[in-house]
Amino acid sequence: MIYIVGGANMDIYGKSMAPLQTHDSNIGKVRMAHGGVGRNIAESLARLSCDVSFQSAFGNDDFAESLLKRLRTLHIDLSGSLHFPYDGTSIYLAVLDDQGDMDVAICDNSVIHRLTPQDVIDFVSKAKQTDILVMDTNLKEELIIAAMTHSQAPIFMDPLSQTKALKIKEHLQHITVLKPNVYEAEVLYGKSIKSITDLYNAGTFFMKQGIKHLYISLGEHGIYYRSQTQSKWIKTPKQSMVNASGAGDACMAGIIYGHYHNCNVEEIVELAMSNAVLALRSEDTVPSDLCEETLKKTRETLVFEWRNIEC
Repeated sequence: MIYIVGGANMDIYGKSMAPLQTHDSNIGKVRMAHGGVGRNIAESLARLSCDVSFQSAFGNDDFAESLLKRLRTLHIDLSGSLHFPYDGTSIYLAVLDDQGDMDVAICDNSVIHRLTPQDVIDFVSKAKQTDILVMDTNLKEELIIAAMTHSQAPIFMDPLSQTKALKIKEHLQHITVLKPNVYEAEVLYGKSIKSITDLYNAGTFFMKQGIKHLYISLGEHGIYYRSQTQSKWIKTPKQSMVNASGAGDACMAGIIYGHYHNCNVEEIVELAMSNAVLALRSEDTVPSDLCEETLKKTRETLVFEWRNIEC
């Protein structure tokens, strides 16, 4: 079983048809989508036929009903999630320019902060050593610590941002699998990462902290993987992009999927990149046609370049 604790949002995107004019009404397109890091990962893994149990906080509104209906349709266990009748569901509101890049955004995820350490402890205590626990750093630090200190299952984490990475900086010893981008890795490492040598030295640092598997996202330049016995860099296959939102969560879901099935590192990274490619090609945060067959076929069509990194 894969246990996931994290946010579930309704995402609202407004994209301008022309260069944005501040302090004015802009003609454009508005769309809504189910989002939230924890929720995105949960949906992706459920579509890949994994057993998933998801804990989040939901308000009492139509958005909550929409999110819950989708999750139930995917047979995701929601018994650990909580409902707060006087709160609204988390909303992420973003304004995109005419190129599709985010200009400004507002995130109202106050309902997730209604979860208590005991709520999280009760949930993660169900996980066994053979299970996987995934958390997103939108949670309060006290909840993350509570989960880390009461879970028998290996913990998988994506820091999500440089600021949120600070929540786990002093607790790396509890994390089994870590997937930061290079900027988040710099915050956790405490030094800049500008070269291959820097990557290798950062990897050595994380290994000493107790991380078993490190995946540093280098954006368009690929992923650097590090364990106690391996140090590898894989280039990202070049792809056209329809929607960048959700690609990072898809990559994380691919990593979790690979570990869930005890794949080797090459399989794990290639599955993760393939899942990210599918997200980039889709208007949806999680492609509605995602399945194991689609993921594996996509992997077969991509060209991956591996390089051992020894310094």
